[in-house]
Amino acid sequence: MNLENKEEIEEIEEQEQENGNNLFYNEYNAYYDKKNGYYSYDLKEIDISKYFKDISIKNIYQLENGYFIIEHENKISVVSVEDNSIFLHGDFNIKDSITCISEIKGSQVILGQNDGLVKLVFSNSDGVRKDKINDMKFNFLSSKTQNDNYYIVSCDKGTFKVSNDILSINYNDLNDQNKISDKTYDLETEIEINKNTINIFIDKNIIEIIDINNTQNYYKMEESNCHYVKSRKCIATFKTKEDSNSHIFICATKKTNEEQKNGILALKIGLPINEEKLKAFEDTKDLEIVCICPFKQNIEEEAFSPYFLFGGINENNEVEIRLNKIIDSDEQFNNYISIEFIKTVVNDNERLDSSISINQSYIDGELTIFSKKNVYKLDIQDEEEE
Repeated sequence: MNLENKEEIEEIEEQEQENGNNLFYNEYNAYYDKKNGYYSYDLKEIDISKYFKDISIKNIYQLENGYFIIEHENKISVVSVEDNSIFLHGDFNIKDSITCISEIKGSQVILGQNDGLVKLVFSNSDGVRKDKINDMKFNFLSSKTQNDNYYIVSCDKGTFKVSNDILSINYNDLNDQNKISDKTYDLETEIEINKNTINIFIDKNIIEIIDINNTQNYYKMEESNCHYVKSRKCIATFKTKEDSNSHIFICATKKTNEEQKNGILALKIGLPINEEKLKAFEDTKDLEIVCICPFKQNIEEEAFSPYFLFGGINENNEVEIRLNKIIDSDEQFNNYISIEFIKTVVNDNERLDSSISINQSYIDGELTIFSKKNVYKLDIQDEEEE
């Protein structure tokens, strides 16, 4: 912030304070509420009426090509959000809820439903096409392990490592030889450490980390007083810096009884897998988290970033979105990790009725926020910390 801007802002603040106002404008197109201690940024509402009327969004999934899959009542839509406009690329009826979504090579996306697997194929000429694969039901289907020529799948028979092409998978592939666990998981994510693929499995009170090529090398954390939110929107993995051999895994927790807490659990995951993991917990009190998003302050220059956002509903029924930072100081502390609250960037109960999903664009770095009824754009890049 240069001196002229600083003096101008201070002048505005003094004038507003004399007028008895608590909201002060700053250079980031945001108002800082000194009384309540939060920023209120300029949310740009996206007009979705051209394609959607009376929409009630259930789920959002961002694809690597920047498109979004929107699940709403008995339908899925493939859209992109550009220049404050929404574009529809495909619209399909579905018979049942989506159980999992997985991207595979060749510009294909696999959707798992209770009545079987469906393939979405993207092409420049035809847009998006939907093809039925089979009638198999999976709780989840991994995507990142495709380059290792296998997939991780979970269903009512357990969890398996399958080497077949996913388009030709059948129940004969789900045998004891390929079984990883008797347990059925609803949620899974992957990280790569020193060219080793590590799978993280999440259940309501269990996190299990497994080296999938050596299943004897694993770590299991069972927390009787934690209830992990079983939603892909409520987990994330990222590296905080390029030279780190560790990944940070974060997961939202939900209060379902007096012993449990709403909050964020962070685990530092490195090799070997079977060692005790460093962890940190941020208690969000009455704010129930519904979505998490890793965040880069400069999308063009930063390959790695310690920041993340989470959104939820507080006790006043207001949507809150908070910016946080993982403190991971390998240089000074070999065994240290913590979560630092930076600022609240959204506190709104007038325009936002909910916060279904937060996603940062791979292209321009702006945030796309989905509520049940609307879509918003928000830019909080290149800001200095308070």
